[in-house]
Amino acid sequence: MVSVFQIGWRMRYAVPRALERKSMLSRLYTDLCQEGSMQTVIKYLSPVFPPTWMEKWEARRTELPGERIVDYPFVALRSKFSGLAIKNEADSCRHFMRWDERIGNKVLRDLKQDTCDFIYLFNTAAYTVLRGNRSVKGILEQCSLPYSTYREAVIRESAKYPDWTNYSTPVTGADSEIKEFIHREESEWTLAEKIVCPSVHVAQDLSQKGIDPNKITIIPYGFNYGIVPKLRQIKKNSRLRVGTVGYLSIRKGIHHFYQTILKYPVAEYVAVGPRGFDLTDSGMELLADKCRLTGQLSSRSMESEYKSMDVLLFLTIGEGSATVVYEALSLGIPVVTTRSCGSIVEDGVSGFIVDPDDYDKVVYCLELLSDPDFYGHMSEQAILRSAFGSTHAYTDRLIAYFEGLSTKRSDATQINIQ
Repeated sequence: MVSVFQIGWRMRYAVPRALERKSMLSRLYTDLCQEGSMQTVIKYLSPVFPPTWMEKWEARRTELPGERIVDYPFVALRSKFSGLAIKNEADSCRHFMRWDERIGNKVLRDLKQDTCDFIYLFNTAAYTVLRGNRSVKGILEQCSLPYSTYREAVIRESAKYPDWTNYSTPVTGADSEIKEFIHREESEWTLAEKIVCPSVHVAQDLSQKGIDPNKITIIPYGFNYGIVPKLRQIKKNSRLRVGTVGYLSIRKGIHHFYQTILKYPVAEYVAVGPRGFDLTDSGMELLADKCRLTGQLSSRSMESEYKSMDVLLFLTIGEGSATVVYEALSLGIPVVTTRSCGSIVEDGVSGFIVDPDDYDKVVYCLELLSDPDFYGHMSEQAILRSAFGSTHAYTDRLIAYFEGLSTKRSDATQINIQ
């Protein structure tokens, strides 16, 4: 039996749902969800909450039996309010370390009553449990690139594009908290029995940092909206509708997205997502002048935005395996992204892989996609690729991995996506 500890509703609780379908889930430890201890209170108070808050609450539906869930709503609310004070990188690191300690200690207490054989956790929120747990084996999902790798990439980009970010290498006083955050994540790799990651990109980075490759298994993600995807079409001579999704920040490549707008102004552009804390006021003003900005949206509104796009242009400088790509492919939307995205996009087949600052190639890709016949072919290929990246396919991969663990054959579940 496997228990899962996750904060938030990432991948719509795909891991515990998959385990429950095979009667392999012991418990889900989480912060806040619909089927948890606050469901009656929230339902009673729902008339006084703003609609946007209730939409987010609706998304936290695990579809798991209540007896499988152990939640910590008051810790979650405390963390939510403290998160409002995040102004810089040091604040962010401090916030997440405190979050991990507060909820992690609660999980450790309740784990003593659990009969599971394994506990499945996620990076940067696993240190307290992995360090304090002595009863069950820990499986760590490294769902993103290591924070130190992200940080190095952001520092390089910040030096090249200083007008787009408030990020800077912190002074000595703040640096200690960032170093501690990095140390805790790296300690998780040592403490975990096994490590799961979503892409070759992440696996290679872990190996370069000294982690035994035999400890790592690659399990590509999967997502679809639960509808039959339809082949998308564009009209001849119509303006291509190009969007990016995620925090408006230098790490997500928003500055490269802006440069693409300048190089290819004949398209319509939208940036979907909230402003990152490190984006400058001047960068925000430039974006607002050239494209539509949506701010943070509910999952329902997000799906509508996807349906209004022709192309997802995601020029990120560092991801584990961005779920926005899976979402777009599942709707038949061709994707133009980077190698650093860690995606399942096949270059020249279901989309294009580019260097984030190779604007000539980005423009060339958009021009190709503006042709209705070529676009229709690419949309069809995106749908075909989405079958590999579907929720169902991801569930099968997860179950194969867990069954392999239970029979001590986890090495047989290594997945090659090259």
